[in-house]
Amino acid sequence: MPFVQEPVLFVWIFLPKSNQPEVQKKVEALAAKLELPALTLTATKGIATSVAPADRASAGNSGSVAPGSQDPQHIEAKKVAHSSRGDYQLLDRFERTSAHGARDECLFYAYQDALVVQVALSKDENWKGTLAASFNELIDRIQPNLNGAAPFGDEPYGISIVYWAISDDEVSTDSYAEEIRLVCAQPHLPSVPTDLGGQLWHCEQFAFASRDVPQDLWLLVTSRSAESIVNRRFNRPFHNAPPTFATMAVAAHKIRYEEREHASEFSRM
Repeated sequence: MPFVQEPVLFVWIFLPKSNQPEVQKKVEALAAKLELPALTLTATKGIATSVAPADRASAGNSGSVAPGSQDPQHIEAKKVAHSSRGDYQLLDRFERTSAHGARDECLFYAYQDALVVQVALSKDENWKGTLAASFNELIDRIQPNLNGAAPFGDEPYGISIVYWAISDDEVSTDSYAEEIRLVCAQPHLPSVPTDLGGQLWHCEQFAFASRDVPQDLWLLVTSRSAESIVNRRFNRPFHNAPPTFATMAVAAHKIRYEEREHASEFSRM
């Protein structure tokens, strides 16, 4: 079975903004449990949170993120995401970098009527092992803190998880397909080709909270040459906004939330 290197788990929780002070306290508590020290916003100004003009076309090219580019829901989500970057506010940031290069973060954004919590957990840069082992280790680090019906006090609009790793040297990214299916416990998974050198796999997986909360898992294995582009799309903040994937995901989760609310109201009529 092929190995992977430097795996990272990105977790986004999209919450209603109705109870921001209470949610912020719980985000701070989550960061404390993960042993992530707080950074003031003044301190984070030294961290690169914007992309150069030459990189913006790549950062904005999110065709690899949402499968079914002709799906009206994904088209609408894309419109919402790209028209509202200026509406985000980075409220707080927690970060830790180990002596071996692993970097863990927890970021907290406000966006219109939503709160976006972004958690990134990684292994040391010299770590090497199987995809399944690294996925389970990273999930186990955060799962106990997010279990329960409503871990942040309000039922989330949804939760999105992205697992990304660098492929072993001289190994085709396609060779990880069987292990990805095992991680998702599904023999048949949808995937789309990307411009990152690997397939982006997708499944519904209820890793956290209640099964009433929509949750999806995306898995990506790329060569090291795609590292900077992956970071722009899935990790690095864009000015005060989260990365491209998160802005797409919050739009899609909010659309589905409104559809559920509409269906619920219609059923009571």
